[in-house]
Amino acid sequence: MTELTTEAAAGEVYWVFDVLSPFAYLAYPRLSEFPAARLRLVPVLLAAILNRYGQRGPAEMESKRRFSYRFVLWRARKLGLPVIVHTRDADDDTIAILEDEMGKGAFTGVIHCFTGTQRLADASLALGLYISVSGIATFKNSQALRDVIKSVPLEKLLVETDAPFLAPVPHRGKTNTPAWIPVIGAALASAMGQSVAAVEDATWANA
Repeated sequence: MTELTTEAAAGEVYWVFDVLSPFAYLAYPRLSEFPAARLRLVPVLLAAILNRYGQRGPAEMESKRRFSYRFVLWRARKLGLPVIVHTRDADDDTIAILEDEMGKGAFTGVIHCFTGTQRLADASLALGLYISVSGIATFKNSQALRDVIKSVPLEKLLVETDAPFLAPVPHRGKTNTPAWIPVIGAALASAMGQSVAAVEDATWANA
């Protein structure tokens, strides 16, 4: 792991770089500490995105999508790197592929920007994956999501920005920033019946 020191950053921040694309994932500054900073560069794999918006694509495209998803998981096992899984409205495919691939050999990872069902959360946790929550959890219409998050053990919980998108309430609609991670953490603490300090300490340790 390479470490850099910077005066410009606010708090200790993990820059997580996908080794297959230029994708960069900014996440997990400590909830209440933002003075001096270190940047940790962490190589990870980004699993192929699985999205569903009511209509499935052509059969050939779906086949390629599943193949690329499995390929990244295979690479994760070979390289010993964690996977960031982006999935939306694709619980069946996500669970089936993750369970099948985990059976071929263990890997670690996180469900990024979790907005899924209780079933997806349960399956992901059973596989040893982390659940990462963004500002969506603070939205008024996200009670179902908050109800699912209540079941996530603190030792498997992460907090993220998904910046520059998904700014938490009361900043919704603005350009998101890691400085608002404490807002998300506080919302999760309230939903889970935990103290802010407990969520802070757990997500910091998990990161």
